[in-house]
Amino acid sequence: LGGLARVALRTDAAEGRRLAGEALAVSEAAGDEMGRSNALHLLGVGAQIAGDLLDARGWMTKRLALVRAAGNDFLVASEASNLSMVERQLGNLDAAEALARETLEICVRTGDEFTRPFALSGLAAIAIERGELERAATLVGAAEAIMEAQHMAWPPDERPHYERMLAVLPEALGSDAFERARGAGRSMTSSESANFALEVRA
Repeated sequence: LGGLARVALRTDAAEGRRLAGEALAVSEAAGDEMGRSNALHLLGVGAQIAGDLLDARGWMTKRLALVRAAGNDFLVASEASNLSMVERQLGNLDAAEALARETLEICVRTGDEFTRPFALSGLAAIAIERGELERAATLVGAAEAIMEAQHMAWPPDERPHYERMLAVLPEALGSDAFERARGAGRSMTSSESANFALEVRA
């Protein structure tokens, strides 16, 4: 059911959410905590894709508490990144940034390259909301470089936010300035981009 929900979420959020709800009911009845954790994640992603942000926050908060209690750093990083996306859309930029920074800090500590570009992309989106456009473009470039190095594609919950940045930033900065900042991000090593993203700014 979880696998079917993942597939459905790429084209039909309502069906994906229905399947994830069924997966949650089955896993809870079976006492399957791993299955429950996965279903909570899918319910949160499905709600975010559908624009049901308060519902998404609820599911993601439950899942984040579960994986924190289990001490699973990889899943904490993943769910913190997801919840950051939701908090940003709800206008809670400080909470969103704290979650995205936590994700990136875990990635640095554990060597997780898979989740790292999502944290960078999230921080880029937050930077746009704060008017830090050159910083946002640099972070976009850094995220793109890691995605390409890992031969990854943006998943359905992340792609619209990435594409929005590609639409907003060249218009706001000017195409030449955008490409310069984006190129600077692309040229960074994974370690350099993390240091840039995590630096404390006035």
